[in-house]
Amino acid sequence: KNGDIRFGLCAIKGVGENAVQCIIEEREANGPFKSVFDLVERVSLTACNRKNLECLAFAGAFDEIQNDIFRDQYAGTNSKGEQFLEALVRYGNLYQNDKANATNSLFGETEMAEIPKPEVPVGGNWSTLERLNRERDLVGIYLSAHPLDDYALILNEFCNTKAAEIENLQALVGRKVTLGGVVSEAPRTGFTKKGSPYGVVKIEDYSGTAELFFMGDEWIKRQSYFIPGNFLYIKGACQTRRWDETKYDFVVNSIELMPEIKDDMVKSITLTFDVMSLTDEIYSTLIDYTERHPGKSKLIFKIRDFEQEFTLELSSKTHDIEVLPELIEYIKETGNIEYKLN
Repeated sequence: KNGDIRFGLCAIKGVGENAVQCIIEEREANGPFKSVFDLVERVSLTACNRKNLECLAFAGAFDEIQNDIFRDQYAGTNSKGEQFLEALVRYGNLYQNDKANATNSLFGETEMAEIPKPEVPVGGNWSTLERLNRERDLVGIYLSAHPLDDYALILNEFCNTKAAEIENLQALVGRKVTLGGVVSEAPRTGFTKKGSPYGVVKIEDYSGTAELFFMGDEWIKRQSYFIPGNFLYIKGACQTRRWDETKYDFVVNSIELMPEIKDDMVKSITLTFDVMSLTDEIYSTLIDYTERHPGKSKLIFKIRDFEQEFTLELSSKTHDIEVLPELIEYIKETGNIEYKLN
């Protein structure tokens, strides 16, 4: 759009150069595609076949032109027992053949028969994580969103360590560590030479991936948490090994599932600002937020007057709110409001 390229089609796994070339040539010749049905009516379905269309759909390439069809619906089966992508290709071929025949007829395109579009299956079966993981498999990165976005507040405000920092345990020695992330794959498990079970777990956040090592009873006690797709909040500490002070271990003290603690994590938020900095715009924005996002967190205002040398603390009796990243971002953007989460 507007000449900006967010991600090149050729870089999507399973979409060949021929498919991309025919899509681009048709778009340049006859304008943007209005829908996925319009696309299969116009492009060569030999050059851009069913498999190419599947990869494009799962990568999110059709999200803009057909925003009323979820990605999982392309893999679904409708009430007629038709697999939607196959029905879509069949429809496109019928449409193009009929158009070619009509063009060659005496009466031109007025001879084209009405070809019904295939029925779209019921969708919404993929979780956000499954949709984004399929996107990453094809694109190589999370492009449209990140599965941790729902937990961004916990990661940004309640975690003091990023996954990528776990690689350098020495720098974390003597520090309490709080870490959040998603279990990115099935753990690697086995037994030591002495027969003790162990597990190696990969936890991913925005910064990268951390490998956590569990042995013996610790692995037995905690292994149920490490199901791929689980969102975890981990507390622990880094320490030197007892028999070798040149090596370091990350010792996990507790693990919680982020979906279970998310709503109760923030007991209150306190906003502190100078009385002269409270503009009508800031006031109306905050009031609008409280009405749009009711929740469990107390909203407390601390208003300072430096001239009179006093601070007034007020709490909302009627508006408990849900503290979301958008509120924190807005507070930071104003530049003159301090916040504290409790």
